[in-house]
Amino acid sequence: MIKLVISVLLFGILYADITFPKLTGRIVDTENIFSSQQEQTLSNILQTHENNTSNQIVVVTLKDFNGITIEEYGYQLGRHWAIGQKDINNGVILIISKNKQKVRIEVGYGIEGSLTDAKSSNIIQTMTPYFKNNDFYNGTRQGVKKIISTINNEYEPEHRIQNTTSNHLLMLLLCTVIVVRAKMSNKIITSLLSGSIYAVISWFVFFSIIITILAFLGFSIFSFFTPKRKPNDYYSSSNFSSTRSSFRGFSGGGGSFGGGGASGSW
Repeated sequence: MIKLVISVLLFGILYADITFPKLTGRIVDTENIFSSQQEQTLSNILQTHENNTSNQIVVVTLKDFNGITIEEYGYQLGRHWAIGQKDINNGVILIISKNKQKVRIEVGYGIEGSLTDAKSSNIIQTMTPYFKNNDFYNGTRQGVKKIISTINNEYEPEHRIQNTTSNHLLMLLLCTVIVVRAKMSNKIITSLLSGSIYAVISWFVFFSIIITILAFLGFSIFSFFTPKRKPNDYYSSSNFSSTRSSFRGFSGGGGSFGGGGASGSW
């Protein structure tokens, strides 16, 4: 706890001098690279998407990043603006700097599973050719449309990183193990069911095969060797559950960003 407090204090000192532009709308063009008509068109696209899905996407152009990297600035900007719906964290910030020739897609916690780092990088690669030709409107419009279609699961990068079929086979294998082991003792059945529950939870939280497997094995073994809880142990168990819920909610709400996304330059 002490380390956490110290880290927070140091973090506040390091980033105390960072200034952020005012959030005036879905398009914050501090570099004035868009015409009023272009800005309105982009804003309408983002507003329509937000009305249909509640996902919030903001485009911002910046001359500099206050002496820090675009990654650090993007993360802080997301939290400062609180982009995304509360308890959903479904915000995205598209950061463009004509002056620094850099671009970044900053992704909120809630949609990191669909708008992955790899997909964000692929989207940026479709934008930078436009930027090289000083066509910032069409490059941005292309990026915005790709981001929206990716979140809607309509767009697949040319080099698909995650093998969805393999993921489904993994989950099927876990279910098969449970069924086969169900013929064994109640102790093993309970352990496997416990591991499976935590594996499913881990999958929906982290979208990671490795973490899902580790969760299944870890909690199955833990449950197997844990003595049967006595009735008077319920209170302490409830406290543990409450503590976990509070920790999970520590970074909840709009504007929860963890550095997910990708950056590029031209």
